[in-house]
Amino acid sequence: MITKIITADENKIFRLGLHHLLEANGDFEIVAEVSNGEELLNQLDYKVPDIVVLDLNMAEVGGLDVLIKIAARNRNRQQQIRTVVLTAHDTEGYILEAIEEGACCFLSKKTDVNEIVTAIENVAVNGTYYNDRVNKA
Repeated sequence: MITKIITADENKIFRLGLHHLLEANGDFEIVAEVSNGEELLNQLDYKVPDIVVLDLNMAEVGGLDVLIKIAARNRNRQQQIRTVVLTAHDTEGYILEAIEEGACCFLSKKTDVNEIVTAIENVAVNGTYYNDRVNKA
């Protein structure tokens, strides 16, 4: 089964690399790429992905605010859009806040490529993926 994904990151090169990485290494389809939280929320009015891969540091609407809004959409529309945070901001405070706001997974951009693919596959199938870094936070 194909997992539909929207990627949200300010860095276009990072988004393109992630797009190619995911489509080459798993049953993933990137249905949209956006550069900020506002664009992401607008896309969610037209496209319903299984997973959003989200950076925390974005213009317009930041990643933590996006997590809150996706959680509200999930409750109000009875959707189940899962969120994977993939960010350079991987301090314990960010980890705890993102998980509290509904992130199904939290990964550093330093994470190995294979673990990123495994994490997204786990979120698609099991709903969550938390590595040792998150479990220690």
